[in-house]
Amino acid sequence: MTRLSTFLIAFLLISNRAWTQLAKQANRFMTDFVATEPLKLPLYYREELPKHNLGDIIKALASTKIYGFNYKDDSGPFNDSLTLTEKERSFLQQQFNQQSGKIWTKPHFRNWHLVSEDSLKHYHEVDQYFWFSPDRLGGRLYTFSKPVFFRNDSMCLFYWGYWCGTRCGEGQLALYQKQDGKWKYRFSLFMWES
Repeated sequence: MTRLSTFLIAFLLISNRAWTQLAKQANRFMTDFVATEPLKLPLYYREELPKHNLGDIIKALASTKIYGFNYKDDSGPFNDSLTLTEKERSFLQQQFNQQSGKIWTKPHFRNWHLVSEDSLKHYHEVDQYFWFSPDRLGGRLYTFSKPVFFRNDSMCLFYWGYWCGTRCGEGQLALYQKQDGKWKYRFSLFMWES
């Protein structure tokens, strides 16, 4: 019984340390992301990653060879690529598949506001035109995946986008790479714009 207790305590301590390390890594990533992307404040974001966005992410990871384009660079379409091992591809798909349902439970930064799916349904019930212009939410409603780290935490895949009406919005699944201790945008696997 003592061995089992010792094992369980050691397992819980190691698991807790791993989760704490992952949370710190995600916070560092989000801090670097916010510093480089033009986000409109105050920022309102969904607690869930919509199913259609999740489906697009999984499709983008269907092959071990992923091609991307750097929208910040004018060197042409599909100007970069990355070859994943089958193990990496499976890991990435698994990590994103686990992001169905509620993934965010508290705001990340000052002036960031988490919006529950129930609140979104309520806004639509109160105002049938809510989806045409989300004025209640500062004009934009953001969506973020959780960052997924791989290759010894030197690379990260992250989905982000926003919606600002029926014909207004954009989103992308982007690859970030750690350089000099900071997360830098490398390329987008896909991007949509309305």
